[in-house]
Amino acid sequence: DPLEMPEPITAKHQFTVPDEPGQPKVIDWDSGNVTLIWTRPVNDGGSRIQGYQIEYRDVVNDSAWNTYEYLIKDTKYQLYNLTNGSEYEFRIKAKNAAGFSKPSPPSMRFKLKGKFNVPSPPGTPQVTKVGKNYVDLKWEKPTSDGGSRITGYIIERRDIGGAVWVKCNDYNVLDTEFTVINLIEMGDYEFRIFAVNAAGRSEPSLCTMPIKVCEVLGGVKPEWISRLQDRVAPCGKDYTLQCAASGKPTPTSRWLKNGKEIQMPAGGRFTCDSHDGIFRLHITNVLSSDDGDYTCEAINSLGFVHTSGYLKIGAPPIINRCPSELYLPEGDNTKIKVYYPGDQPL
Repeated sequence: DPLEMPEPITAKHQFTVPDEPGQPKVIDWDSGNVTLIWTRPVNDGGSRIQGYQIEYRDVVNDSAWNTYEYLIKDTKYQLYNLTNGSEYEFRIKAKNAAGFSKPSPPSMRFKLKGKFNVPSPPGTPQVTKVGKNYVDLKWEKPTSDGGSRITGYIIERRDIGGAVWVKCNDYNVLDTEFTVINLIEMGDYEFRIFAVNAAGRSEPSLCTMPIKVCEVLGGVKPEWISRLQDRVAPCGKDYTLQCAASGKPTPTSRWLKNGKEIQMPAGGRFTCDSHDGIFRLHITNVLSSDDGDYTCEAINSLGFVHTSGYLKIGAPPIINRCPSELYLPEGDNTKIKVYYPGDQPL
């Protein structure tokens, strides 16, 4: 008679799934990818390890584990197509002939970011020459390359009054000079520059002054007649900086403070005017924060020149320490000390 077993028997391998691998670690990264390493399971379950499966999740935006579709043969792998700025966890499963192990402990949370930052903006482009249908530009390098060398520059132009910026260079520009060609004669344009490194492109530079594209016969590049000088302005008063330049066509001006163009909204404390090459910057109700280096640029279609001067803001004297009571012998001479700061008259 056949034997009968009280419990059914399930056919299975003579080996088991592996133990879980070691906790993965991030050893290298860049924007969009990480490199992971982990250790082999202590016990392979009696069957050789066929490979490893990587699982990952965005711990902030999506708690579900995603599975990388390929089986990894090594205990090190570079995982791509991740989102820069997201925070991730990673875990590993080992596989043998019996199947997948339990997942490893998750890695430490890792926020993905590039090794480098984008550069700071380049200097404001300067117009060095204007022709019938072209403009020569030059600019200063960014003050910071973001930790990665500058690989090139992008030059853009825009019609005055227009909204759309158009890229000017079809090839990579390595120098800090560029000639923009194929412009429309008598057209009015402004230009700006981006710097590019391994992390991407910078914020744009400040724009040029509006430039009219035309050929000037017998023109003269601007030259200074009187330059800015270092000055002291009394705090709380109105003050005017003035300089003058010659040139043909008559140059226009642009004012900067500490290297940045001065914004002059309607009703603001800063206003400017020019007449026959004389340029004035008016400051109403001078504040201590107005202290700094002021620059005036004189520009026409043949080029530009600039002049700078330091404006120190003076303060009237204020008595901040003096004796409250004094007892002096009658008929004696004495000195009374009064302490006050300030370098301007009342």
